[in-house]
Amino acid sequence: MTSTEEGFARLVREHWSYQLVRELEDESFHLKSTDKSIAIRDLHPKARVLEDFGLEKKQFNFGYHLKPHMKRLHMHVISKDFVSPSLKRRHHWTIFNSEIFQSHEAVFAELKLHGKIRERPDSYIKALREGPLNCAVCGYVTDKLCIMKQHIAVHEYSTVETVVAESRSNHLSHSGHAL
Repeated sequence: MTSTEEGFARLVREHWSYQLVRELEDESFHLKSTDKSIAIRDLHPKARVLEDFGLEKKQFNFGYHLKPHMKRLHMHVISKDFVSPSLKRRHHWTIFNSEIFQSHEAVFAELKLHGKIRERPDSYIKALREGPLNCAVCGYVTDKLCIMKQHIAVHEYSTVETVVAESRSNHLSHSGHAL
C-alpha cells in the first residue's frame, strides 16, 4: 500500500465525515437492507423517535442536506419533535429547520425538472446556518439554541393545529392587538 493509500485508509477509519461509510459497512448498524439501500439507526439522533407509540409518517421529515458533510448520499428520516441531548449546537437546528434541509419531494422535483441538484453557493448555506433559529411548528424565532429548546417543549404533546392556533393567539395578545 502506498503512503497515499494508507493516508486515505486512515481518513476513512478515523475522520468523522466517514462515519456513515463505516456504519454502512458494519451490518450490526443495519435496521434493514436490500441490494439497493440500507437503513441504519443514527448514533447521534437530533430528535426523539417514539416508535412504540405508533407515530405516523406526518410526524417525520424525510430529506437531504444541500451541503452534506458526511460521505455518501443519504436521506434523513427525522422526527419533528427535536427533543434530544444530541441537539447541542445551533447548526444541529438549522440543518434540519431551514432551507439547508430539502424534503425528499423537493429534491425529486428538482431532479425531474433540471436533471440534477443545483449547487447552492457556500455563502447562501453559511447565511442559513448562522441565521435565526425558526420553530417549524409555529414560526417562533430566536438566536439562542437554549431558548429554542425550551420553546419546542410546548409543542411536545400538542397537535400541530392546536399549537399554531395557540401561537397565533399568544402572539396577538402579546403584541397588543385585539383578538
